[in-house]
Amino acid sequence: MKALVVGCSFTRGHGLVETTNDPKLWVNQFLAHLDPGCYTINLAQTGKNNHWIFTEAYCALMQQDFDLVIIGWTHQSRLNFTVGLETYSTDTMFTEGIDININPGITVSKEWLKETGNRLKKIQNDHWGLVDLIKYVNILYDKQVTTRGKNLLFVNSLVDISNNYFIEKNSFTPSDLSKYQQNLLNVDSRDDEEIKKLYQLTHQHYKNYGGIRSEHWLNLYNSLLDMKIDNVSKSDLHPGYKSQDLYAKYLINQYNEKMHYNNSR
Repeated sequence: MKALVVGCSFTRGHGLVETTNDPKLWVNQFLAHLDPGCYTINLAQTGKNNHWIFTEAYCALMQQDFDLVIIGWTHQSRLNFTVGLETYSTDTMFTEGIDININPGITVSKEWLKETGNRLKKIQNDHWGLVDLIKYVNILYDKQVTTRGKNLLFVNSLVDISNNYFIEKNSFTPSDLSKYQQNLLNVDSRDDEEIKKLYQLTHQHYKNYGGIRSEHWLNLYNSLLDMKIDNVSKSDLHPGYKSQDLYAKYLINQYNEKMHYNNSR
């Protein structure tokens, strides 16, 4: 079997001794369970957002065929930006980092970048990140499953959504919604009729772009971040080896359950 893996630090194995090649990394354990001789290309990079993950995966699919593609999606609100054009990396996530120097003699301070990120986050709404995620999911589905008839799996590494978020309620009151949904719709500053219209609008957007395709997700509503039980080290909060074992066992069980259900239909 030939597999493609794309994601962020949780899929890369950030902090593990051998990162992407570490046999204890959850995705390597998972693939070894499916096929001990699996040939794997892992393109995951620390700090990358879902747009990067999607485009790298799609470009890889344009160049090669894969029996299985595994995508580990990250925070839908994560920001990536490249400052200027230099021979060295000038990438930023608009969080605490380092000053970035660009030609001609311009220094973009880490304080300015963080402040800019904070300002953007104040006007950002997760809904649009979820709409983009659905677009990415369905474009990859069309390429890998519809066109090539091969396998495709999605893993929730860091996607921040509430349980059953994509299941539309036919009738509800604002208090019936999860705290996540209430915050997304800003229910405290709207009347019930406007909340209902916005709620229906969000789900119409999701339907318009093909839906989340839950059947291809191993853990749609249970992120790896939420399951984390240890860290790489005291100074690195990425998942440690106990978490990797837990992820692998959980995702293998989820996969087996899906295969059993599909085979019994």
